[in-house]
Amino acid sequence: MQPRDISAEAKRPRKDSLNGGEVINREYPDQRVNVRTTLPAKMRQTLIQLLQKYKHVFAWTPTYMVGVDRGIKEHKLMIKSGAKEIKQKKRVQGGDRNKAINAEMAKLTSAGILGEAIFPTWIANPVMVKKHDGSWRICIDYSDLNNACPKDCYPLSEIDQKVESLQGFQWKCFLDPYKGYHQILMSKNDEEKTGLYTDHDAFCYTKMSFGLKNAWATYQRLVDSLFANQIVRNIEVYVYDMVIKSPDEQRLLRDVEETLHTLERAKMKLNPAKCTFGVEEGQFLGYYVTKEGIQPSTSKAIELGEHDISYHPRVSIKGQALADFLLEIPGELQQEIIGTTRQGCPEGKTNQQWTLYTNGASSKEGSGAGLILTSPTGEEITYALRFDFCTSNNEAEYEALLAGLRLAVKMGAERVIALTDSHLVANQVTGEFEAKDKRMERRADALIKLASTCFGHLSKEVLVEFAENPFKNWCIERGIEQRFTSVAHPQANGQTEVSNRMLVQGIKKRMGKVKGNWVDELPEVIWSYLTTPRTSTKETPFSLAYGVEAMLPVEIMIGSIRTEYCQEQENSENLREKLDLLEKRRERSSMCQATYKKVIERYYNQRVKDKAFRVGDYVLRKNEVSHAQPRGKLSQTWEGPYKVTEEHRNGSYSLETPEGRQIPRAWNARNLKRFHF
Repeated sequence: MQPRDISAEAKRPRKDSLNGGEVINREYPDQRVNVRTTLPAKMRQTLIQLLQKYKHVFAWTPTYMVGVDRGIKEHKLMIKSGAKEIKQKKRVQGGDRNKAINAEMAKLTSAGILGEAIFPTWIANPVMVKKHDGSWRICIDYSDLNNACPKDCYPLSEIDQKVESLQGFQWKCFLDPYKGYHQILMSKNDEEKTGLYTDHDAFCYTKMSFGLKNAWATYQRLVDSLFANQIVRNIEVYVYDMVIKSPDEQRLLRDVEETLHTLERAKMKLNPAKCTFGVEEGQFLGYYVTKEGIQPSTSKAIELGEHDISYHPRVSIKGQALADFLLEIPGELQQEIIGTTRQGCPEGKTNQQWTLYTNGASSKEGSGAGLILTSPTGEEITYALRFDFCTSNNEAEYEALLAGLRLAVKMGAERVIALTDSHLVANQVTGEFEAKDKRMERRADALIKLASTCFGHLSKEVLVEFAENPFKNWCIERGIEQRFTSVAHPQANGQTEVSNRMLVQGIKKRMGKVKGNWVDELPEVIWSYLTTPRTSTKETPFSLAYGVEAMLPVEIMIGSIRTEYCQEQENSENLREKLDLLEKRRERSSMCQATYKKVIERYYNQRVKDKAFRVGDYVLRKNEVSHAQPRGKLSQTWEGPYKVTEEHRNGSYSLETPEGRQIPRAWNARNLKRFHF
């Protein structure tokens, strides 16, 4: 699909001033359904009467949502035969988390979504995730239960095909099911397998939870079967995004009635606040469907993360989240921008100053850029671009600035302050750096040409900026976390030091006091470190990096049944499958690590005892404090022994050497440990 250029105007929401809220159910006058006000009066009145006739299809309160008839669809877990039932150890939730859990449980129980679990065979813990607005999102850790269930491979339709199929239909109605997945009932035999802990009781889901492994597949099967006779003809459905499409006014009324009748028969309910009827354009699956064509939404704000669809912000370094947005760029920017550099500038420019923020990035998934252009009066124009050609990181920075300048040209800007986080790009524009690579030279020439032709003041005002407003605020508003590191000296988080310490300990054990040949021992020590399961995560570092365990070198050199009968294609497929499950493996190890930390903390706090020595005891001193021996990576941690000659009240001791020489000053017990002959 080749979308047309996105204009710089404000986003079009699904609801706007032309969508009038109509009272469909007089018992709930405060809840209104949006019906387009510009519809012909007679048609609009008929449509309102039709909605009033089917008012029971809408869920005005949670009690209206009785669930889809079991004879049509219910969710079954299909747990693998022989799977071990797991009851997770209850995690203590405190403070705001506990209050949020209790409030949500009460709400779901009153709506009939949760029920009391009498004899649950599987029990999971709620997991609290803090939103950017400070509130809490409650998820259920169904990782153990999901691992015991096979994957439902029911296919999803192509989003592009769904969106393109709306073209040629004048009238559209956008529908939103009430509480999505909770419309489907759980199988009676599987209800108590969805058990979860709370402070007061154990509950289970009587209706399908979005955290279950194949929930999206069950929902898609439901809508595909319900609307089998309508899909393509007058409706498009993608999980719980629905849109009725009609070519003319008369067909619109018939199509709406047919759809509402289908929902009524299945006892499926709509959310009145999120449904819009009789419009010519709107948002569907992250695209704006308009009379002129299809335009990609700059926000990509569709909630499909739980369906294994990667439309979600990613936490990564240097604005890579912007590059990973799946956004098509304007038509003239899809080709090499270098070849389309304009020789002149448009008329109507002003001498006021505009501000341009750019950032480009490249990875194995692709490359892209983020742009923010701020006008002299404060209006912001934002772009997230994805390039359809390969670039390096530096080339992406060039393309980002070029795209930003082209946007500024189209907006009539004459004086632009450009801010980029690339010293290379900034210094090549100002002439301090020279491009050596031919591809970089072409991009630099195009950039300088555009700057000198259209922006007389740009060449001296390209600044390097890392985290200033409004780019920082723009990222915060969209839930994008910025992480900054220096290329030469990355910021340390302690993990490197821990790994180095373990490697040094391994070298010490293999070498003893002989320190000359540590380089020869290093490969074996690193191999041991990477292939030894960590107590805290239950995984090896190698498996967390590649998704599989390492094969022993001896097995490769000598051979085994596994290596002799290995099928290359089957092995490659298995490796790809393991990589697909790698994120889940890492999440599970993180949870194990958090649990292990709490166990260690509790164990230590219960058993911590003061160190106490008696006169005549022999002890070792910590070399880091005493400096008695040369210090270094391979030096001994403790030195001595020494004899305790006097005990002081504050937990310190006077020491002497075995020869009887008194050691100056007293030594604290925390820097001493008992020595056994």
